[in-house]
Amino acid sequence: MSDNVSKIDHQSLERPLPEKTGKRLLLTVIGILAVLLTGMEIKARQDNYPIHYPFSSDMWVGQWHRLDDLPEDQTVFVGASRVRHGFVVNEWEKQTEIRPLNLAWPGSPAGPVLTALAAREDFKGTVICGLTSYVAFANDGPPWMSWIGQNIRQSKVQRWSLAFHMSHAAQHFIRPRFKFINDAAYSPISNMFDGFPIADRPGMQAPLIFRFISTIDADLQDRYLDSFEQDAELQEAMCQVGLSLLSRMLYFGKCDMEQRITEYKTAVDRIEGRGGKVVFVHLPSDGRLKKLVDEHFPREQYFDRVVNATGCLGVHYLDYPELRNIKPVEESHLSKADGILFTQKLIDILRREGVIE
Repeated sequence: MSDNVSKIDHQSLERPLPEKTGKRLLLTVIGILAVLLTGMEIKARQDNYPIHYPFSSDMWVGQWHRLDDLPEDQTVFVGASRVRHGFVVNEWEKQTEIRPLNLAWPGSPAGPVLTALAAREDFKGTVICGLTSYVAFANDGPPWMSWIGQNIRQSKVQRWSLAFHMSHAAQHFIRPRFKFINDAAYSPISNMFDGFPIADRPGMQAPLIFRFISTIDADLQDRYLDSFEQDAELQEAMCQVGLSLLSRMLYFGKCDMEQRITEYKTAVDRIEGRGGKVVFVHLPSDGRLKKLVDEHFPREQYFDRVVNATGCLGVHYLDYPELRNIKPVEESHLSKADGILFTQKLIDILRREGVIE
């Protein structure tokens, strides 16, 4: 009896399969997909967003591997997201005839990359290091603080990964040719979340979810969309996200400054010992965010201490009239035009100081 029941139960779970797959069905599916993708591509070309690369560790790893084929005296940008808006790769090349390598990564301190560059015995270049105080001098508690360390570790593994090299090459081949491959702009889930009709409760911290307000190019350069730079309401929403991020950073506390200074000084000494240079730059902030950062990370106790301990040139935007009046779009990051302007003025300062020619 039990054998018969088991046999019946087993048979009841079987799903009948067609003896053969019809070519008509296959062609129908392919046709529907082709129509949908064509429609998406037409829509994307009408929107005409700039080419957008994904926010993924593979993009940073690809940049790091480029160092292998670049000159020993390569100029490198390191830091967090402000660097990706404020140090403009194309403008730097236009002004100096040297194309820098951008290794900045959002939400991450510059120290680990500076240490990794110092460990490269053949690196003798110039490092332009952006320090965002509440990131550079924060404790390691927030998960995004470890992202850059993960990138560095991945760079060692993926050097020999065929899957990584094929994927990286495919990204650079496909994305410039097909505009609909833009997950930030055309993700249904993201778009539904952004358009959710119910407002947050009063007093609730803004979630750390970033809308499609900027693009990332192949050099890891961030640029705000024109629509965002003209939308005061959306700028305020993103400002709230920035304030929410800062409050979370403060919850985890501040770093051990003696240890952090030692980390920077050790890396700087190794780079300068080989003939390289390091410059620390504090990019502009404004409004409520600046007030809170000044309160919790006073310049004299953080940025100035690193500059004095390392003996490097420190460019703080408040010390230079040509930089002082450049204001961020949403209290933290520069617009496209101001990023170019900041880059031009920074180059002029570095030339006066004899850092670059």
